[in-house]
Amino acid sequence: MIDEEIAKDDFEVIWQWCQRFAREALVDFGEILPFAANVNIHGELIPFAMDMEERVPKANDVIDLLIRAAQNEAREARIRAFGICFDGTINLPGQTERTNAIVCRLEHLDHDPLEIVLPYTLIDGWLDCGELQAGPAHARVFDAETS
Repeated sequence: MIDEEIAKDDFEVIWQWCQRFAREALVDFGEILPFAANVNIHGELIPFAMDMEERVPKANDVIDLLIRAAQNEAREARIRAFGICFDGTINLPGQTERTNAIVCRLEHLDHDPLEIVLPYTLIDGWLDCGELQAGPAHARVFDAETS
């Protein structure tokens, strides 16, 4: 088992990298294609994404491929943490319309999964982020059924 503080540090490293990359993608391209990052067993951050080969598949298909790749890494005991980031929509309290959000799901070998959601508005290349929200998530990489 890894120390609880190490698990939290791994989550923080992945989240900081993912939110920075997602913000840059939104400002530069106006969208986020799903991407991911692992922390390997040595504590190194390893970002990764799928090669789209000039065609852009459905976001859910990319998410599934990224998760399967991470499951393989987890099965081989090469990673201790995983995070996947994508563009989503959420309902904010008091609003009737859905709001765009950067969504990052984090998993760890020795910690409960976590989902971080950062609402945003993008207008004319200007990114305005709302209040960060976090809550529990469903394990898909470090789940006993997939490991």
